[in-house]
Amino acid sequence: MAAIRSLLHRGRTEEAGFTIVEAVVAAGILIIAVILTITPLVISMRALDRSKDVTIAESLAQARIEQIRALEFDDIGHPGSAPSGILNPVEIETVEGANFRVETTVQYVGSTTGLNVIPQGGDGVEGAFDIGVNYKYIQVTVSPVDGSSDPVTMETFVSPPTVGGLENIAVVQIDVDRHEPFDPSLDPVPAVRITGPQIYTSPDGNATQYFPDVLAGSYSISLVTSDGWLLHPETVASGSDSVTATQGVASSRTIRIYQPVSLDVVVLDDTTGLPIDTATVTATDLAYGGPITNPIGDYSFTGLVPDRYGIDVAASGYSSAYAEADVPGFGGAAATSVTVRLVPQAFVGVDYEFFVDYAGWNRYHINGATVAVSHPVHGSFVGTTDETGRVTVELPANETGFSVTATTSHGHGPDSTTFNTGASPASISLSVSKPGGTDRFALRDGAVGPVGFFEYKIGSGPWIQLPANDEGRATFMVPEDRGTVVALRTYCSLADYPGTPAATASTTLNNRNKSWDANASC
Repeated sequence: MAAIRSLLHRGRTEEAGFTIVEAVVAAGILIIAVILTITPLVISMRALDRSKDVTIAESLAQARIEQIRALEFDDIGHPGSAPSGILNPVEIETVEGANFRVETTVQYVGSTTGLNVIPQGGDGVEGAFDIGVNYKYIQVTVSPVDGSSDPVTMETFVSPPTVGGLENIAVVQIDVDRHEPFDPSLDPVPAVRITGPQIYTSPDGNATQYFPDVLAGSYSISLVTSDGWLLHPETVASGSDSVTATQGVASSRTIRIYQPVSLDVVVLDDTTGLPIDTATVTATDLAYGGPITNPIGDYSFTGLVPDRYGIDVAASGYSSAYAEADVPGFGGAAATSVTVRLVPQAFVGVDYEFFVDYAGWNRYHINGATVAVSHPVHGSFVGTTDETGRVTVELPANETGFSVTATTSHGHGPDSTTFNTGASPASISLSVSKPGGTDRFALRDGAVGPVGFFEYKIGSGPWIQLPANDEGRATFMVPEDRGTVVALRTYCSLADYPGTPAATASTTLNNRNKSWDANASC
């Protein structure tokens, strides 16, 4: 019996040990199976994430390419670079919580860049010189910020309506703004020329004109075939009529141009309705200043900038008047007419003679000086001196509180004084002067006023008429500007103008006063 119990006990022990081994083996097999299953799954998930990143990157790159192709050619580039434009070189885009870096590069295509549109080289025009500015090559690279996948790169070419710039040359862009209150579509834009180390001319007139391969340096801007267009005073005053071409930079400048317009003033007696031919009319551009005073009886103004003008009218025996007008009227032609009515003054008049000369020479009396008399009650009285330097103005007799100022449009400093009128005619002398920072020109032995006159031109500016006095003399002032050339000429009468001057000369400013003996034979 003992032997039998021992055998049974051993059998049960061996049976229990087999079960534990099987469990351990089975567990091990299960763990290996799980590990072998998870690893490919993790790899697959990572591959899916990378694939998702690549898909998003491709979508972002394609979207940026389409966005760029929708831009104007001139906007495709980076601010401050050549080519210039509005694109940011680097931007960060966030999609489904992931950040992507979007890099955009823009280069010109052509023989000088090494980037070619066709295998033969350049931009596709075989046998023609190619400065490399006819196409733009755009490359967009998108990559996850965390580096989870490789970058995606897409590229495209964009063809321009015009030429642009290049990294290793200077490029100049001139934008032309037409200033006119009437229909600008009727007037084509003139072609532009830039003059500096070399002269470059735009082949045609457009709102934007390009000079793609320019020698570096400073250039002045002018109109080639103006067709009546002129540079706006605002452009000249601000220095926008010049531009600097810098290698590797696309420089741009906006110039404003205008078509000259005219203003005709009709002056009537408010009581009788009859014309008054003894008035002095001054037109002032309310936007840019610059009053223009015509001689007595001249009521027409030509060559004006289209703008709103203030119109002052004064005549002896009448209260002064003021009016404003758009010249020309919006939607109108190139001329405007304004009627001003003067109210007769009820006062006893007395003649006052005003004599104006230049302070440097008592005998250099001034032809064409404006004498403006004002009174707090009676208003303004204006006159213009004749070839003897004199003008007579009728003023209210026996009144106090008058002031008078003599001015010219030729750079002289004004002279003013106050006075009271009496019952008898009287005379008052005024002397215009040489302001500081100017050079004085004394012109002698020229054509004799009132029919004769001088003309002068400062640098490349316009010719300016200068009335001669009865001794064939005149003076004018110019700002001190060493090296500027001043051209001079004199005419015996308007019948000779502009073809046959009686004498001509030119001189270069050197910060000293100048004199010219014209020796005209009139």
